[in-house]
Amino acid sequence: EIINFEHENQIYVDEIRMDTLHSFNKGIMFIRNEKINQDSILKLEMNDERYRKYVDPLIYTFNYDNFKIIMEKLKENQMDVSYFEDNKIKGDINLHSASNVMLSVPYEKGWVIKVNGKKVDYDVAYDTFILLNLDKGANHIEMTFIPPGAIIGGVLSILTFILLLYIRRKQNA
Repeated sequence: EIINFEHENQIYVDEIRMDTLHSFNKGIMFIRNEKINQDSILKLEMNDERYRKYVDPLIYTFNYDNFKIIMEKLKENQMDVSYFEDNKIKGDINLHSASNVMLSVPYEKGWVIKVNGKKVDYDVAYDTFILLNLDKGANHIEMTFIPPGAIIGGVLSILTFILLLYIRRKQNA
């Protein structure tokens, strides 16, 4: 069933129309409200009965000023990346206390991570990123990615090449 929602479904904040709900509104909608520390009335007007079965609204607020404060605090402990190439990352981070540090590097098996010259284990954060347990103070991090199976694949390729050379020599002899 193709539904053309047109301008039948609206969003209002304090009786001011903010947006029209169309069939392409499938994700997050940003509704700006300039009122600070005041309540507002949010009204979803669903005039098309067919649309109601698709809508299960979740409403969240976002305080941009608090977000800026949190981001500045996070920047105090961010890693200073000194080297970045295909499969290598190097950087330094100075921590005020021992902490779990989430790196915005995708979690994959195959990373070899050294902190201050010693190989360390790593974990996964939010099913996505690398999580390291780091000590207080200066930490030098070196990361190298070796895809799982790359070494054995290389060895097998070399052995296969040698075998082919051997077979070819036998055939030519």
